[in-house]
Amino acid sequence: MPYLPIIFLCLFFFPAYTQERLSLETAGQQAQYYLEELQARYRDGDYELHKAYSDSLLDITRKYGFNDLEVMAIVNQAVYYNHVNDYEKALERYYLALEQSASISSRDVARTVILVNIGNTYNNIGAHDKAISTMDTVLLRSRRYPVPPHTEISAYNGLATAYSQLDDEKTAMDYLLKVKEKGEQLKDTAIMVTALNNLSSSYLELQQYDRALETASSSLQLLQDRETRGKTLALINKGLAYLRQGEAGEALGYLKRSVALAARQKSRELQMESHKYLAECYEALGQLEDSYREQKHYTRLVGEKMDERTGALNLDHEKEKTEREENLALAHREKEVLKERQQWFIAVIAIVLSVLTVLLVSVYLKRKKLEKRHTHLLKNLLDITEENNTLKSGIQQVAESSGPGGATLQDTENETEPQYKNSSLTPGDRRKLMERITEFMETDKPYLDLDLDHALLASKLGISNNHLSEVLNRCFKQNFYNFINLYRVNEACNLMQSEDHKDAKLISIAYDSGFKSKSSFNRVFKLHTGYTPSAYRKRYGEA
Repeated sequence: MPYLPIIFLCLFFFPAYTQERLSLETAGQQAQYYLEELQARYRDGDYELHKAYSDSLLDITRKYGFNDLEVMAIVNQAVYYNHVNDYEKALERYYLALEQSASISSRDVARTVILVNIGNTYNNIGAHDKAISTMDTVLLRSRRYPVPPHTEISAYNGLATAYSQLDDEKTAMDYLLKVKEKGEQLKDTAIMVTALNNLSSSYLELQQYDRALETASSSLQLLQDRETRGKTLALINKGLAYLRQGEAGEALGYLKRSVALAARQKSRELQMESHKYLAECYEALGQLEDSYREQKHYTRLVGEKMDERTGALNLDHEKEKTEREENLALAHREKEVLKERQQWFIAVIAIVLSVLTVLLVSVYLKRKKLEKRHTHLLKNLLDITEENNTLKSGIQQVAESSGPGGATLQDTENETEPQYKNSSLTPGDRRKLMERITEFMETDKPYLDLDLDHALLASKLGISNNHLSEVLNRCFKQNFYNFINLYRVNEACNLMQSEDHKDAKLISIAYDSGFKSKSSFNRVFKLHTGYTPSAYRKRYGEA
């Protein structure tokens, strides 16, 4: 279930103007007017207008040099991109806000507030360990600097989200209760709604459906007619609670309302959840055509979300790389300065040698660990391949006995094992590419992409199509589709044996494993395991 973050619209370190209704006579008044309007539009759930005012605020602050308000404008742009699930752009704006905040008077408070929002974005892209680390840093800074009380509340909510996604619901509930308590103390409706919605999501995970219904209903009562993201999640939670209690008829209305509201808000995360559970609801009601339509919407949104998360993670990794390079450059400059002072020469050399030794040992240990993991994965893959070859022999005998006009399995294997007499790859090159491919398949799981093909995998790996074909054929003894299907079948087997997926439909497991259709899933699964998916689940999934 999704959790809603508590997002800061602006930094609370800039003094507001005292006029009751500011005119547009001066640039400063106009900037303050934009700030008030974007806050109001956000509270009303009009995120497009909120973005428009944020852009206008940024233009005028840059023109007249209002540095504090410029940081606010950038943060609000990032908030918008978070809402529309463009996490890469959101991170870009937050990182820019961090840089710009270095030049303002209240930079320590500003950086703390920006870090809260960055932590929420880490949760959105699945980097929950980084989110926990960031939120812990925010709590430490909250005790050191005079930050707004909402900062601490947002950090608690972000920690609850991260721990829930890491399946530690008890810790998540502890933090959510703190959020609810502080929201009640501040009499802040938005915080109370967020806490109630996230508590409702946790109750659903714990299968406490009556309590989930109660908290979702309380959230809707607080919101009344306001069409915010909080209302969308409350509708989802209430509909899902009814659905899990076997009351699909009661659930239908809430889930249909959440689909429409999430679409108007352009929240892909909430659209995904709405379509997913509406598909289940229609299936429970026997309306299979409607269920299939909703499942198609869900599958499309999942693909888009994966692309967005990948871009955001790449941006975050690139930023870390840049920071490391900057740190190394700074260390080098400091070393040059110290070299000019003869009395510190010996100390500098000793420090550098110590650091290099630690780095070399760390690299060596990491490489050994990686090689061990590659060896284990390759052994498992070859074991699966050996089993599949036994199956192929039987299939070949059937194909060869089919008479003239039928292509044999041997014909297919000959086509997928071309000779590479003029290859530019050395055995060492192939070994490195084999390790690179296995690591990529294990960590990034590209085979879960329904539209993955040979060219796309080669592009993701940064190698040519020919080199990819050569490594697959000569090192793995597989053509592209056999290679990818081995991983997809293995993923499906794992899901069917997983406690979290024991009640999942086979078609859902097929999509979650990277298969485009139920027919291809059944055919490939039977070819590689000797069982139909349903037979395999009955034999192994219930063991």
